[in-house]
Amino acid sequence: MKALHPVILYYFFVGLAFFGPLLSYISYRSIVPVCAFAAIGSVFSIGRVRFFAIINEISIIPKLVTCLFFLWLFGTTLWAPDTSRGLISAMKFLGSWSIIFCMCIGALHLNQRTAEKVLVFLSISLSVVIFLLVSDLVSNGMVSFLLFKRKYIPLYGFFWFKPTVTLVTLGALVLSYKCWALEKKALSVTMVISIFFMVIMLNSKTLGFAIPFSLLGAIFLVSCGKHRVKILIGTIFISTTILVGTIGKTFTANDISSALPELSHERDNNAFLEELAQRDNEIFSATVRIIERSAVLSLIRRAYIWEYSANKIKQKPFLGWGLGASRYIGNKEKVMDPNRVIFGELLPLHSHNFTLQVWMETGLIGFVLFLALSYTVLAKADLTIRASLLERVYLLTIPLISIILWYLNYGAWTSWWLHQLGFIIAMTIISL
Repeated sequence: MKALHPVILYYFFVGLAFFGPLLSYISYRSIVPVCAFAAIGSVFSIGRVRFFAIINEISIIPKLVTCLFFLWLFGTTLWAPDTSRGLISAMKFLGSWSIIFCMCIGALHLNQRTAEKVLVFLSISLSVVIFLLVSDLVSNGMVSFLLFKRKYIPLYGFFWFKPTVTLVTLGALVLSYKCWALEKKALSVTMVISIFFMVIMLNSKTLGFAIPFSLLGAIFLVSCGKHRVKILIGTIFISTTILVGTIGKTFTANDISSALPELSHERDNNAFLEELAQRDNEIFSATVRIIERSAVLSLIRRAYIWEYSANKIKQKPFLGWGLGASRYIGNKEKVMDPNRVIFGELLPLHSHNFTLQVWMETGLIGFVLFLALSYTVLAKADLTIRASLLERVYLLTIPLISIILWYLNYGAWTSWWLHQLGFIIAMTIISL
């Protein structure tokens, strides 16, 4: 089925590929309107009648699972601490899901020739963003300051640094896969190695961990044959269940803190805290960020957040606390590690682990429905894709990196992160 306006569809995706990464460097939230614009353009270019015909062709099981999940999602707002805010979160997630779906349908309607042109614009955009990143590091942020009036403070880095590096890494992997498919394998391998070294150079510890583990995981899943999606979803469910069951019982966040290397301070923790508390807010805030930048303290901080989230899950395991509850149930309790200086809330906005947040807010029922929805989407994609074993390793590495980052860093309903995923999914479809 062809689009009614293929030329217009092409220009919409050229805009998405070029402006997506570039505007995300200025403000990582800008990916949301860029994706929304591409989704609206996809519906317009394909045509309303044809678009609904595509939806009708989807089998009954994915439709049923999707409806059940969103009905349950909206239902959990009834017992959420703030029902109105929970409804807004549910509608935002529904909107994000709809935008990603429309973008994917639009990407499927690009022919091979126009798709390759779109990827050229993606490569140009990523090259410009990499240049800006490197030049900011070399010039101590003067490039961003001159262009966007935003400073780079080397003590605690870019506020928008992590989202930008993530988008560049995943986008470059998409381009690397396309190079491999076009028999430019030397260039493809060089790009993968360059991505890894770029991540190390830019000091992105989570990505530095996620890339090699995702590659090994992709090789394992490809070797599992047709059961790979079941194994992936089963692994997410089992690992989350083990984490909820063991943290705070078999081991605690304090145990993790005690096992990790000590960070020396000139004064004991209490004296250090008292001195900081007497300073003005700007210095205090900067000092807090400097401390939190440490990889060791970041890991310990997450351990406390996960332990607190797991304890909340155990209190209401089946129904959960309601959508959006993460904003309220932990915002008054602070982390104070006895072994070192750590600041912040025990549950700041979300669990920094999407599976824990889904389970905590929507209960086991919502968590199972979420995994069922993920399974239907991934299983359909796995059956549709026709690729060699090595190409499947490439394709699986991209979602595995995303899952690891989602597991370690981001909230389940974070709009800009969901749209970054949607952007990468659309670009991956175009590269096939």
